[in-house]
Amino acid sequence: KIANCNTVADCICSQNLRHINKNTEKYMFNFSMVFRNQTDFPKFLGIAMETFLSLCDDPESDVRMVADECLNRTIKVFGLLRNVCSFMRSSFQTLMESSLGRLQVELYKEIKKNGSTRSLRAALWRFADMCHLIRPQKCRFVFGNSLFFSLKKQNSYQHRPYVVNLLPCLARICRRPEESLQETLLVAMGKMAPVLLGFTNDLETKVLLKAFLPNIRASLATMRRTAASSLTLICQNSHKPPVFAQWLLQALLDHLMPVEAEHDVHGVLGALLSLRHAFPMLASFVDEPS
Repeated sequence: KIANCNTVADCICSQNLRHINKNTEKYMFNFSMVFRNQTDFPKFLGIAMETFLSLCDDPESDVRMVADECLNRTIKVFGLLRNVCSFMRSSFQTLMESSLGRLQVELYKEIKKNGSTRSLRAALWRFADMCHLIRPQKCRFVFGNSLFFSLKKQNSYQHRPYVVNLLPCLARICRRPEESLQETLLVAMGKMAPVLLGFTNDLETKVLLKAFLPNIRASLATMRRTAASSLTLICQNSHKPPVFAQWLLQALLDHLMPVEAEHDVHGVLGALLSLRHAFPMLASFVDEPS
């Protein structure tokens, strides 16, 4: 398994790609010429990513370590090339955008699968790191019935809004009790919320808030911390922050009122922690005195 992982990664990350210097354009052109003639390269890249992600949950720690490194190598190469392709030939730009799109699709597939903790964490934090590379015009139309498609072919597929595809996945993941997964989700939400949540509508934002809200009553402290931070991030990065901040404040106060009644200790702790995260955001909406 280790040998196969390294072989596949070496095929994707050729030596020319790892030596980017003054002759960058020459290497880029050679790379693009090779892969433009390989019509199966997107399919090969997708299979490789799927294999790496599945091996991240292998029983052998050495295999997991190598699979994780191969994922990093693959993503790093295409991310590095994207940074320098803006001044390159348009054909190479198309190649880089297509490859990055394929990487994002494969990571999204693993997130949607909601499988083993190790594989899900590997996909989730990498997708969060790459989500800023999604072009704004593709934030609502990226994934459809086809696993991969270019902008020119979008009209020939039944599309589903990108945010609509991802939000239910996050809602399912936030209910999982694994501490390591909750910590990864906390970091991922901090990176994904500013990029993606501005494209949500009112209903989608409220559904996501309602998915995280019950977690403030969880017995696991990690779930409460993730929920408290995520609730504020969702409101703060929505297209109507004051409206959803007011909704969140009312929902949190409902967990604490009436004061005389007995409340679950975990629920009180979670609500107070959420209010602590939300107060800076709420204070920013208060008009300064003239």
